[in-house]
Amino acid sequence: TSVASTLSYLDNGVVFVGSSFGDSQLIRLSPTPIGQPNNYVEVLETFVNLGPIVDFSVAELEHQGQGQVVTCSGVYGDGSLRVIRNGIGINEQ
Repeated sequence: TSVASTLSYLDNGVVFVGSSFGDSQLIRLSPTPIGQPNNYVEVLETFVNLGPIVDFSVAELEHQGQGQVVTCSGVYGDGSLRVIRNGIGINEQ
């Protein structure tokens, strides 16, 4: 989890938790525990944040002619390595 830079209550217990240094999330707050005891938060969606990009490198894997960008994203405890590829991504829900 990253430090929130904004909290926006939307409706029906749904809150947007935005972060400048890490991923943001859309969560739902529940008046009763969800699943485990003392868990009143359900993560509905996570939004990937690449910024701020501190450093990056372009790598060509398997000599296919398509480079991938590996970034050092985020800061402090929210930092991570991210791989950016050219193409389409499909997420089933």
